[in-house]
Amino acid sequence: DPIDRHSPQVVPALKALGDRMGNAAAGSSHTLAVSQSGHVYSWGSGAFGKLGHGEPTDESTPRKVSLEHLSGGARQVEKVGCGFAHTIAICSSYDVLVWGSGFKGKLGLGDDQNRLTPTPIPALKRKHIRSIACGSFHTIACTDTGDVFSWGIGERGQLGHGDLENHKTPWPILGLQGHEIGAIAAGEAH
Repeated sequence: DPIDRHSPQVVPALKALGDRMGNAAAGSSHTLAVSQSGHVYSWGSGAFGKLGHGEPTDESTPRKVSLEHLSGGARQVEKVGCGFAHTIAICSSYDVLVWGSGFKGKLGLGDDQNRLTPTPIPALKRKHIRSIACGSFHTIACTDTGDVFSWGIGERGQLGHGDLENHKTPWPILGLQGHEIGAIAAGEAH
């Protein structure tokens, strides 16, 4: 049975690795941590494959997410983000990886399929993504030059494209072009 915690607690499995964590993110029921050496660990609900371990099973303690299946060998992850049922990561190679629920295109891969392991987003290759943010069912990415892309469910206008459409691939937010965007964030539907 899960135990509720009412104050901050050390995660013993992460501390035992002897590698400092450099970045972390939390979804509604899953958590990810990135070590300074570029390894990703996930735990919590594995529904839809959002933990990235190849099966939709839960993990009660942090488990390393394998990137060995990707062409070019292992990659180093720098940042992660979590939505309600999907996960995104930026690699040091500037590749952007996604996994979990593909409902209404929120993985940015052009379809509605779930992905059980990290999968690169072809549309963001060579875009030099430096920051990411996840809403419950949409994702935003910002390049090092300040261009901002969004995708996923847009039914409340949260994608910023001036419509209420869903977008299954990353789409530039034209209303932000020409502005120096320094940081991005996403809420449930904004």
